[in-house]
Amino acid sequence: MDLPDALTAEMLCGEAVLLVEVSAASAPVAEVPDARTLVAAAKAAGLERKVASKEIEEKCGLSRNEVYALWLET
Repeated sequence: MDLPDALTAEMLCGEAVLLVEVSAASAPVAEVPDARTLVAAAKAAGLERKVASKEIEEKCGLSRNEVYALWLET
């Protein structure tokens, strides 16, 4: 059903509530790589921190500061 087409003039006045049901995922969700493991691997490979950090940020969804903190403690 196309929602805008289903609305009548009377329905467009006032407030509306939209309920959305989320079903179980049909495909397995990809695992987020462990940032600590990626940092350790990058350091072992001798990669430059700035280059490796950018890639780890994107893969793990972490901030620059979070990856930097992991880099210092690993």
